[in-house]
Amino acid sequence: MNIGEAGLAIIKKWEGCRLVAYLDVVGVWTVGFGDTGPDVVKGLRITQDEADRRLADRLAREFEPGVEKALGQAPVRQNQFDAMVSLAYNVGVGTFSRSSIVRHHIAGDYDAAADAFLLYRMAGGKVYDGLVRRRIEERGLYLSEVSPPPLPHPPIVDIVDPIADAVRALQRALNAEGARLLVDGDLGNRTIAAYRAAVA
Repeated sequence: MNIGEAGLAIIKKWEGCRLVAYLDVVGVWTVGFGDTGPDVVKGLRITQDEADRRLADRLAREFEPGVEKALGQAPVRQNQFDAMVSLAYNVGVGTFSRSSIVRHHIAGDYDAAADAFLLYRMAGGKVYDGLVRRRIEERGLYLSEVSPPPLPHPPIVDIVDPIADAVRALQRALNAEGARLLVDGDLGNRTIAAYRAAVA
């Protein structure tokens, strides 16, 4: 199965494209659309065509088959597959394969699988607003009947209610992992503690 346009758009939007190698937030040399590897080193410069090729090659070689292997024979719709490949591209196939997203999806509990996307919002031990927004968008794509194009970056003032909705979904996901939280959309100390325990 191949990633569709909606999933590809999310990856390109949130990874961005830089044609000169740079250190990402956790100190890994990166180039193009978030591409890493032994050939990505300080000083590397690539063209836009090479960035597009690198993305297509890694998706076909690593992330599309990685998601398919993790799901086994479980049925998957295009929008669900797109969302999961986008997540796997960001967190790695190994982390994705061990995730509760996979477990819930295989069990057919798609709401729980969607909510579990929101668990993956940290890099280097820190929560990033961009990862929160990306997970919200991937969750929405996973739940959609038809794969829509991604929304433009919303101003922070416009995501107050979606963030509360995302916190409620996060609380449901944590409860599915054994936490006993009130699902109220309030990112309080108990929710934060349960989240840290879940990702430790």
